[in-house]
This record gives sequence, structure tokens and C-alpha cells, in this order.
Amino acid sequence: MKDMDSLLITGGRVIDPANGVDTDMDLLLRDGDVAALAAPGKLRGETKRVLSAKGCIVSPGLIDLHVHLREPGQAHKETIATGTAAAAAGGFTSVCAMPNTVPVNDSAEITRWMQAPERGAVVNVFPIAAATMGSMGEALTDFAALNKAGAVVERDIALARETKGHIHVAHLSTREALQAVRDAKQAGVNVTCEVTPHHFTLIDENIGEFNPRYKMNPPLRSTADRDALIEGILDGTIDAIATDHAPHAYHEKQVEFDRAAFGIIGLETALAIAVTVLHHHFKLPLWRIVELLSSNPARIFGLSGRGSLSQGSHADITIFDPRKKWTFDTFQSKSKSRNTPYDGWTFTGRTIVTVVNGKIVYEG
Repeated sequence: MKDMDSLLITGGRVIDPANGVDTDMDLLLRDGDVAALAAPGKLRGETKRVLSAKGCIVSPGLIDLHVHLREPGQAHKETIATGTAAAAAGGFTSVCAMPNTVPVNDSAEITRWMQAPERGAVVNVFPIAAATMGSMGEALTDFAALNKAGAVVERDIALARETKGHIHVAHLSTREALQAVRDAKQAGVNVTCEVTPHHFTLIDENIGEFNPRYKMNPPLRSTADRDALIEGILDGTIDAIATDHAPHAYHEKQVEFDRAAFGIIGLETALAIAVTVLHHHFKLPLWRIVELLSSNPARIFGLSGRGSLSQGSHADITIFDPRKKWTFDTFQSKSKSRNTPYDGWTFTGRTIVTVVNGKIVYEG
């Protein structure tokens, strides 16, 4: 029975920034945890279940700090089941879900509802609860009860209290905002920040004749802003990449630009965009991409036992091929929605296998 709960991943290049690992190694998973990491061939005979990762990168599971899963209340856009299926297909093993649901996630009961097995999630869901009741900015929510129920609330508490503690800035999109973060870091402020793939790849000119697929919040910026964000990734100022996965029904996007909903889906393309643009074009090391998508997000939100391959950590693993060429077809998406400007784009770099708690949840 113990053998059935074990999996040996062999032949891959293991990248684990949290532990300074970037070399060919074999990885043994057992009973939902990382059991061992050893030189190639050293773990043979530990289990009959062997998965070859030859030619691929084996990393801690990717973590998305900012997604919209739309449940409860907006299942016509996305469900927790379909959203997490898209996450798994993109290599994400954990997602932090925003509270702008219907009703707003401002209670322990809604947090528990989102995490219940009946929702059909295939990856870890960490709800980010609203800082105020109904997100109305008036009465504070019960932080202690929400945290006990499983909500991530550290960022919201820090912002709401305006303390000198940790502040996390989401969706950087301008060079001025980036410079403010850079200056704050140099001054010793404990500030972290994230950027979306669409803000470091697209610009306002891509909107063309007001194509609603390119309507974002914050909006797409100038070439100078995009280039500044890429520089911020390359020089280490930007700590994480988050998708802001924002699914919408067809009728909510296929209208006049000023009436169209904000946002795009992004879980299945984020890693591919990062590898294609940042690694292949700008020569950003793969370990840095893993850091932006895994170890740093885990550190920023204090997700204990995730974002590393330390012995005893959760067996959340992403295996991706950085040389695999493929074309994104929105109609093959696992998401319930199709609102993306990346339909038909060809990328280099693709998720091959996603493992959550020692179980394979996606094979591409």
C-alpha cells in the first residue's frame, strides 16, 4: 500500500530556488510529501511508480497569488472546478482566490464553502478574504475567524492597518509605480510586488480598434512602461508573476469596448509566456522564472511547506519542457471562459505534468 502512495520522478533538471538547487536529480514523493531528493539513480527501487522527466524542468509547484474563480455566485463565468483545472494545465498547484464573489467572501462560512471537496478543485485553493464586510470599506471582517477557516489575509491586513509591516503591491503596470517600489525597497521598506504576463508582453497599441479582448484593469500601458516592467523583472525588483485570471462569459466581452468587462483568462498561458518572452528572448535564467512563479509567491503569502522541495514539504510539483513549441487554442482551454488575446499565439515552453499532494492532476 505504501508503494501505491509513492512516485519517483527521474531524469529531470531540478530547480529549487529556495534551497539553491539547479542540477539533474531524482525526486521521490511519498504520502503527499517530498520524501527525498538525490543524485540520478540513487533512489531506484524505492517505488514501482516511476515518471520520466527527461529533458524537462522539475520545480516546486507554481503558485498564483491573484486569480478570480468566480464562485460562489458567478458560475456562468467560471467554477472552482473549471478554474482549478485550467490552473493545473498551466502548471499551477496552488491559487489564491480573490473575494469579489457573490456574495463577497467576507466570512469563514464562505471560505469553508470554497474549499469544500464538493467544489471539485484539483489544486490547492487559498481564498483571500475581503478586509471589510461586503468589500464596502466600512466594517472590518473577522480576521481571526477567516484565518482559522483557511483564508490568506496577510496582505489585506497590512494594507488596511497601514502599518510598517509587509505590504504587497498587485498588478504593477507603470514605470512610475515600479520606481516607487524600487525606492521603497532601497529605503528598507518590506514591500513586495507582482506583475501580470499581459502587462510585460502587451501595450496599449495592441487594443487596435478597441478590441475588448485587450481591455484590462489596470489598462495596458505604453511601450516604455512595458519595457520598465521587464527591466524590473530582470534586475530583481519584481518579486512575483501573477495571472489575475479573470474569466468572463462571451456576452460580457463581445460588446462595445466601453461596455465590456475588464480582464482576461491567464492560468494556462502564464508559464509559457514567461519562458518564451523572459527566458528565450531576454535570457532570464529558468531558476529565476521558477522563483517568480513558485518560491517567492510562497514566501510572500507565508504558504508554509510550499514553494520548495525540502524534505517533508508538500508534494506539489510542476514539470515543464522549456523547449516545447505549441500553439494556444482558446477552444481547448480548461477554463469555462474564452476571453484572451493570446488565442493562436505560439509559445516555447509548456507544462508536461502537474502533481498536487503527490497525485498527478494534469498530464499534457
